[in-house]
Amino acid sequence: MSAFMDLNKCENTSRDASTFDDENSALAMNSNDSSTPAAKRSKRSIHFDKVYIFYFPRQQGFNSVPAAGGCTLGMALRHVAFEAMSVEEHLGKLGKQNNNQLNKDSPEPMPAYERRILLKTAGIPKIDAEEKLDCQRIRKSRKECGCACRGLCKPETCSCSQADIMCHIGYEWFSCGCSRSTCGNIVGRSEYNYDRQLTYARDKLMRLKQEGEKSK
Repeated sequence: MSAFMDLNKCENTSRDASTFDDENSALAMNSNDSSTPAAKRSKRSIHFDKVYIFYFPRQQGFNSVPAAGGCTLGMALRHVAFEAMSVEEHLGKLGKQNNNQLNKDSPEPMPAYERRILLKTAGIPKIDAEEKLDCQRIRKSRKECGCACRGLCKPETCSCSQADIMCHIGYEWFSCGCSRSTCGNIVGRSEYNYDRQLTYARDKLMRLKQEGEKSK
């Protein structure tokens, strides 16, 4: 059995999409043949021997809202090439990527001009300008959130409490108006902790790095 991973990239590889379709058909025929030793072994355990990385042409996405503005990035419905490697080789590549990520506090939003450059480089002749306006409206609506309480937050007047949701304290533009000492929301109150999120991300990357080194 093979593991599959999709990447939003378009690069030249030594194998094209049709080659993979032929190989995939052969794998399917072998898996249906119960007389082969491999089929008998698969009944007892699952074994991953390859990782296929698919490469897709880049397109305008229309399925997200960029935090820093600009057009969205997406990919075509069908891949144009793929790359096959062993599980060990793939873990080694992930280890190198994770080492680079460990030196970064958190991913930064991609500026609007970089998004346009990526699409132009990918050969997109015309970018739909209406999408940019739609995303602006959505971002504006997302800022209008949380209760408008000032001072004492009362359950009978707090919009969050009336909706049976917790008051939320997050980013400066995504927070309720109450404070910890004056919040009277009967459902509760939640505060976003950036340091805790960063610690979790670093621990996760370290575990992936260690797993990659053990597999070598």
